[in-house]
Amino acid sequence: MKRQPHWDQFEVALLVDAYIRITEKDENKKTVLEQLSKQLRDKACNEGLEIDDTFRNLNGMMWQIGFIECAFRKTGYGRHMPSKLFQHVVDMYQENRDEYNQILTSAINKVHGENVQEEIEVTEKSMPGNREAFLEWLNMNGDVKRSEYIC
Repeated sequence: MKRQPHWDQFEVALLVDAYIRITEKDENKKTVLEQLSKQLRDKACNEGLEIDDTFRNLNGMMWQIGFIECAFRKTGYGRHMPSKLFQHVVDMYQENRDEYNQILTSAINKVHGENVQEEIEVTEKSMPGNREAFLEWLNMNGDVKRSEYIC
């Protein structure tokens, strides 16, 4: 993998949650970030992404948690500022906790692969004529094995 994919709001919500656990609940930073790395890798695998050993790894989590801290403090690393998405999710955490909690809940579901039924229902609604073809494809491909390296 040459370049890391852009972060999505679900990943950033998990990152904000990790930051809160570290700063407000005094949980061990390395342990929390290792758990976060695993969660993000599981989410990616559940979404069918091919990942390598650098995808959302511990070193990356150390760097990104710093940007979350900057977003909370409205500062940057020198000239490097948090992305608009990072700032948006932090602002949501601070100003609209209900919306943030909904995104965090969805993120946790994605980590556990619990959004599959939702995606099937959306696919069925958007392509009603192809329902049978989709279900047949799902039955044929539902047990596709990933390499041990990837997931």
